[in-house]
Formats: sequence, C-alpha cells, structure tokens
Amino acid sequence: MNVKKYAIIAIIMMLAGSMYTATYASSTYPDNVTAIYPQPDSRVDLAPSAFPMGLQQISILFTENVSVNPNCKGEAHLYLDGEETPIQTVGVSGASVDFEQQKMGCVLFPYSCKSNGNYRVTIPDGFWVLEGKTGGYSQAFELYYSIYNPQRITPAPTVMKELSEFRLEFPDYDDVKLLNPNNIELFKLSSDYNYPLSVSVGKNEDGTPANYIQINLITPITQPGEYCLYVKKEAAEAIYYGGSHEKPEPAVIRKTQNIEALYKYTVSQIDAPAISPAEGILEGFSTFELTVPQGADFWFANDKAVSMIYKVNDDGTLSPDASYRVKGQRIEDTDKILLNIIENGEIVENVTPAAGKYALQLAYGLFSGSWNGEFINSAPFIYYYYVVGDPSSIKLPSDADKAKSVKGIYSIDGKMISEKSGTIQINTLPEGIYIIDGKKTFVGGRK
Repeated sequence: MNVKKYAIIAIIMMLAGSMYTATYASSTYPDNVTAIYPQPDSRVDLAPSAFPMGLQQISILFTENVSVNPNCKGEAHLYLDGEETPIQTVGVSGASVDFEQQKMGCVLFPYSCKSNGNYRVTIPDGFWVLEGKTGGYSQAFELYYSIYNPQRITPAPTVMKELSEFRLEFPDYDDVKLLNPNNIELFKLSSDYNYPLSVSVGKNEDGTPANYIQINLITPITQPGEYCLYVKKEAAEAIYYGGSHEKPEPAVIRKTQNIEALYKYTVSQIDAPAISPAEGILEGFSTFELTVPQGADFWFANDKAVSMIYKVNDDGTLSPDASYRVKGQRIEDTDKILLNIIENGEIVENVTPAAGKYALQLAYGLFSGSWNGEFINSAPFIYYYYVVGDPSSIKLPSDADKAKSVKGIYSIDGKMISEKSGTIQINTLPEGIYIIDGKKTFVGGRK
C-alpha cells in the first residue's frame, strides 16, 4: 500500500483552505464557536473537479453539543464579490450535526463554488440549539472566503476509454515555465506505481511558449480502474506579459505558480447505463430513469451519492458550479434507478432551466455490483441535453438524413454555415441545433 500517496490524498480532501490574511473583510462569530472549517478569512485552494471540492460545506465547532432547530425560519446565504443578492440560499434543511462530533454543526449549500472571487457566507440566528449548560440558540455570524485558481486541466476529470495526454492550462497568462516535471505524477489508486510521463511546455504555432504544460503518458492506459493525476506545488510557473511575448516594462510582468491539485479519472469497467429520457432535446427536467447494463449482478443503488446537472459552456467544458443536485433510488427488484432533482432536501418533480446545453454527470459509485465476478462501483458517466422552449419545433434527423447532402445550413443565431447553392454532409457538423432548409434541426449525440 502506498501510505505516502494515501496520506497526500487524505490531506487534500480534508483541508479546504490555507490561512492567509484577508484584505477585504474580517469574519465575525460568537464566543461559543471554537473553530470553523474551512477557516474563515482563508483562501480556498482548489482545482476544477479536484479535492478539496471548493466552498460548499461549512462546519462549525461549538463549545457545547448542538442539535438542528427544526423551527428556525432564517436562511443561510452565500454571496459573491459584495453582491447584495445571494447566489445560493438554504433553509434549516441545509443544517445538520456531525453525529461523530456532537459539537459540530454543518451547513451544506446546494452546489460547490469553484469560480475565482471573494465570497461571503451569512448564517442566521437559531440554526442550531445549544444543549450544554448555557442552552439557547446559536447566534448569527458572517464568514469571508476567497477562491483563486490560476489553472485548469484538459480533459476535465471524467470517464475515459483510455488515458493518454493532458494539458495543465493557465488561461489568464501568456506562457509557462516548467519548474520541476517530477512534481507531476500519475498513479492508480491502491498502487505504488507511477506511470512514466513526458512533461514539456506547450508551443504556439509561431514556436513561442504557450500557456500550458503538455503531459503525455509514455504508454496509454486502457486497464480499467481509478487513476489520479497529482500536480504538486511548484511544478510550473505561469507568466503574464500584458498579452504580448515581447519584453514589456518590468511593472507589467506578473507571475503565478500552480496550485497543488489531484485530478481523478476513471477508465470504466462497464458500459454506461441506458437513460430515459434519452440524450437530446428537452423542454425541462423531471425524473430520469437508468437501466443498469446487461450482464451485471446489480446489488444496490447508493442513495447518498449525489449526481449533478451542469450547464455546458460554449467551449464544451462544464460550468464549475452545478445547476442542480440529483439523487437516485432503485426501483425494487429491478435493474432500474430513478434519479430525482433535489432542492433543500425535497424532490422537485419538474424544473425548466434557461435554454441551453446541460450535462447530467452521474456520481461515482451511484450503483454497485459484480461484473465478471469482480465487485466494482459505477463510474461518473455523462449525458448531454439541450433545453429549448418548444421541443416540437425541433426536427430530429433520421440516420438517412444524417448521411445525405442538404442545402442551406445556418447556425441557430442566423450565421450561414454553407452556401445555399452548395452542399454539406450533416454528419460532419458539430453537435448542436441548426436551421437546415428552413427548419430547426438537432444534430449529434453524446460527445
């Protein structure tokens, strides 16, 4: 067993921040609170889909035992950058107590904040009842946090058929200096073995250094399992020259080092479950139904595993903050699982979000069972949907339509893709909604 790696993973998962002096505000909380995790007035270091998972759960250690106050009418709020309108709100249904530590009260917001910025958390009077000598209700307090993450990983942690290459990108910088390639490791969970990597600075078309580190496996990995790309601190340094690679005035140069992050990938042992409604166009979200792949000895569904629905950005990446939380339960004595959207602990039967593309990402370990005699957990498979105002106005092309040539193709915002007098194969178009011969048409399936 690789004790060192498990210790590293445990530390990264458990610590949600590192101390630093806040420059914008100071947190206030009562005398009967002895500690708060993540620590207030702290920077929360994180990376997309890595550990720690950002700003979501606030744990408060009181001097006395506490219990949740079911009669509390107040709400906890999470604000961004001094805004007066909260970006997340949760009632007493978001309050809980750590049953292994009776003095620990917790607040859980619906989704994790991962975007850069300053955050403020307000917790109302009476979320908890103090059960010690003093008795009474917990008091209101205010907490401040900052998130700064200069980097992202491509591809984002997900289910893959093989692992072969990655890019550690610094979007707000001009180029990158590789400080120590040995500070980047890839290993399989429960294994001592580090897979050989080729690590180098990326290049632009003109040969100048690009703003990413290229990471390639010497031999691609296809063996099923859970793998971690571990980027230690001081692996790389990103440099900003004011948008130009020409030498600027010294005052313009800005540098940053990468933050420590653990990115988890799955090479799946099983196929993705069938899902209903199928990927494609929806008017809104209701209940999803999964059918476990055939040939599996399906044992149970984990009703504690929380799946997520994310907005998909224009570049195909998932929004760092989930739009909805989804929990599953097995239909008794069947190979099916129902997935329901949950808000404030309650099932929401129908949700109509803003129009756009969304991704339903299943939680790792949503269901478990035996495949070919080996116990395994399901992987975090992803399903893609387009939400539109009137699904009946969209024509889905048949397989025959996809293979034939058509005339007059425009993007949904009216930009011409093909000349009216020319032709183009529909099945060469990127996934999306198009105006084809005057009709809205959805093209493509899962990416």
